[in-house]
Amino acid sequence: MSIDTKALENAVIDTLKEFIGDEVSQSAGAGGTTRPSIFPARLYSQGGKNPPIPDYPYCLVDYIRTVPDGVDLTDRFFDDEGNYVYVAHKKVILQIKFYGTSGASSDYVANKTHMLLVVDEVRDMIDTLYAQNANTGTTVNTTARVLDKSDIIPSNFSMKDKYLETNEFNLVLATIDTIDVKADKAQYFDKIEMDTENPVNGVQGGLFLEGSDTPEQDLHVNVIAPSEQ
Repeated sequence: MSIDTKALENAVIDTLKEFIGDEVSQSAGAGGTTRPSIFPARLYSQGGKNPPIPDYPYCLVDYIRTVPDGVDLTDRFFDDEGNYVYVAHKKVILQIKFYGTSGASSDYVANKTHMLLVVDEVRDMIDTLYAQNANTGTTVNTTARVLDKSDIIPSNFSMKDKYLETNEFNLVLATIDTIDVKADKAQYFDKIEMDTENPVNGVQGGLFLEGSDTPEQDLHVNVIAPSEQ
């Protein structure tokens, strides 16, 4: 498996509920409770229909895309279980979008959220929640650090009897993408032997001083795979 984008969405949503939950409308929750109106943008009920629109203002969080953060591959190694793990640093882009009306504007809460994302406690909570709940399919400890955010883009439009507005921005998270080759399929060298005896087979080389073409010491390297033992 790779990056758990749903866990990233949920980490941001749960963090926003904690820090701006009082600034958005409240929706019905389980057992007669209420919860802040901050949801995944692709939320559907079990019947396959769109859920009812919450009261304003409310917030939707959506996964946009994943892009490389530098080179394609930043590390590879055997983990403690013998799996061969490939690691790449990636940037995941999420959209945070607030909806409001003239009587329940989203301007204030959007600007507050945008500013809150520079606060260490907010960033740490996103990182911690993702690390605790991500299912990446590998043994690598993953992270989700706030890397950047775009400017807020406001928009508004009027219908027959209603004024609606939105405020949206993108949040960029730095995370780790991993994939592994399981231990029963991974190929590796079990042992590398080095000595100074003249070899019968293997690789013959030597230790040279800088500027010299004559080895100070012959060197024999013999690589042994598990099947050869």
